[in-house]
Formats: sequence, C-alpha cells, structure tokens
Amino acid sequence: MTNDSLKTITAFWINFLSIRILGKNKLKKKKLEKSSYAISIILSLGYLFLPLAQSFNYLTYHANEKIKLIQFE
Repeated sequence: MTNDSLKTITAFWINFLSIRILGKNKLKKKKLEKSSYAISIILSLGYLFLPLAQSFNYLTYHANEKIKLIQFE
C-alpha cells in the first residue's frame, strides 16, 4: 500500500467514526441522526472511490505518454 492510500483509509475511518459518535451522543433528534448517517455514507463512498480515481489517472497518464511516443516515432 502506498502512503496516499494509507492516508485515505485513515481519513475515511476518522471521519466515519467521528460522525457515528456525533450521531449517537450529541444529535439526539432522529432527523439529525439520519443526516449524519447520510453524510457518513457519502464520505465513505468518496473515500472508497478516491484510490480508484487515482489509479485511473495514473493509467491514463501513462497511456497518453505512450501515445505521444508512438506519434513522434
């Protein structure tokens, strides 16, 4: 695992757990609890797709570089 993916996973769990704790301790109303769960789901999806986006960016960058090399040959 790279350093960026470790940071991503750590940030995901910190955000997820902090929202869960806030949802249980401070936000006693059901509407606010539901919104905290919705926020945690949105953040978790974002953090799960971030490494995929980074790897896609890496792959497209190297594919474009190979295309440039082929064009100049």
